[in-house]
Amino acid sequence: MPKLKFSFPTLGASILTGLLLWLAWPDHGFTPLIFVAFVPLLFTEHAQAISKKKKNAWRMFGNFYIAMLTWNILTTWWVYYASDVGSYVAIGLNSFFMAIIWQLFFVVKRNNGHAIGYTVLVLFWVAFEHLHLNWEISWPWLTLGNVFATHPSWVQWYEFTGALGGSLWVLVINLLMFQLLKNSWYCDLLLKLRKINVFILSIFVFILLAGPLILSLYLYYNHTDKGSPIEVVVVQPNIDPYNEKFNGNGPDQLAKILRISATVIDSNTKFLFAPETALPDGIWEDRIETDGSVRTIRKFLDGFPHMNFITGLTSFQEYDDSTKISLTARKFDNGSNYFDVYNSAMIIGNAEPVQIYHKSRLVPGVEKMPYPQFFKFLENMRSTKVVLPVLWVLSLIVRI
Repeated sequence: MPKLKFSFPTLGASILTGLLLWLAWPDHGFTPLIFVAFVPLLFTEHAQAISKKKKNAWRMFGNFYIAMLTWNILTTWWVYYASDVGSYVAIGLNSFFMAIIWQLFFVVKRNNGHAIGYTVLVLFWVAFEHLHLNWEISWPWLTLGNVFATHPSWVQWYEFTGALGGSLWVLVINLLMFQLLKNSWYCDLLLKLRKINVFILSIFVFILLAGPLILSLYLYYNHTDKGSPIEVVVVQPNIDPYNEKFNGNGPDQLAKILRISATVIDSNTKFLFAPETALPDGIWEDRIETDGSVRTIRKFLDGFPHMNFITGLTSFQEYDDSTKISLTARKFDNGSNYFDVYNSAMIIGNAEPVQIYHKSRLVPGVEKMPYPQFFKFLENMRSTKVVLPVLWVLSLIVRI
């Protein structure tokens, strides 16, 4: 494999793109930076494309990878606390996937021209994000459209397009900003025609920036809530998820939640929400009404007959008929039967039986084994330091 080489200007521009993406990202970022974040990387690609030197595809891939790796490290470093080796693999491979999209853009543009190349960059990136949200090793944190999470008034039109509409918006504006700066820097602005082109492009950029914002602000400030308001209470106890959450003191954690709840609820409270896995010890679904935690919650609700308690839990479901087991089913230690483990939510009301919902989007390697028809043999590997690297590499092979 050829060695990857970098010159300082291209390496610096690649790192700058990663830094700008990070500086734009929630929740403390300066969001407008997202509209120029890819411009340094686009200039890097442009400089390589017009260079008289032999075009080095591996060098360009290295620049793309450095940009994406910088962004991924600075924004998702916290995965390290869940799994150190797993975080290296996840961040490294996610950056690799992103760099492949840019490399495809580079190759297509070189062989088919600017118009097709830039169109491919937008289409391939949005298609990649759609795939990344829907395959079994999803990674939703760096979907470009999520950058506006702290500015809901900017993107009310997501009700029509979803977050991928925001990704499209970001990419198109970056390409137009690049073209505007490129025309200003590389062309003679004394030429009347060039002045006209820059002026028209500036107007176009302004319209594409302001148009969606104006529409969103109009929808935001003209929205009228329908129906009768209800009182909802959300309780979040301060419990360390790594060292305290799953140490076997589930009843004590539930007692803490109920003590906090008692200080804020009243007779008008309709819903009381507790966090995901607020009941960490696990409950068998066929015996849920007799479980100690459920009975404790029901006793608490006796004083609030109109309130519903919604909480997260780990639940188990046993299969009596081995012919109807799921792909994710596990055998009991004695090998007599099968069961499934779910990350669930349940709602408890005074006059209603418990209702359970199973989380559909699970964290790969921790909550779910991706593609169990291929990777079921990894289930006995309990350490995520082993599972995550293996499943990421194997899933890449399967996807390819």
